[in-house]
Amino acid sequence: MAEEWEQYEDRYRQRPETYDAYVEVWRHHPRARAEFSGWAIFSQCANAEPQMVAEMPDRVRAAEEIMEHSGYVAGTPTARGARRWWRSPAV
Repeated sequence: MAEEWEQYEDRYRQRPETYDAYVEVWRHHPRARAEFSGWAIFSQCANAEPQMVAEMPDRVRAAEEIMEHSGYVAGTPTARGARRWWRSPAV
């Protein structure tokens, strides 16, 4: 059986580290699964997609907190504004 996130892997071809971070956090951080109904909405909020920032700023902040609590830091965004999440050097 395919996992929910596998269908989105191609979207992250230019940011595989970010895709891997979202998958890891979703699988291992109970708060992510408790606060978000699925991987897609969690990743959209963690990615701070403009629609999510406008419509759900509290959820975007919750996703950011979960990512940071899991040992990730947001790096320099892509040219189109997509987030890049990296493992924090302190972890």
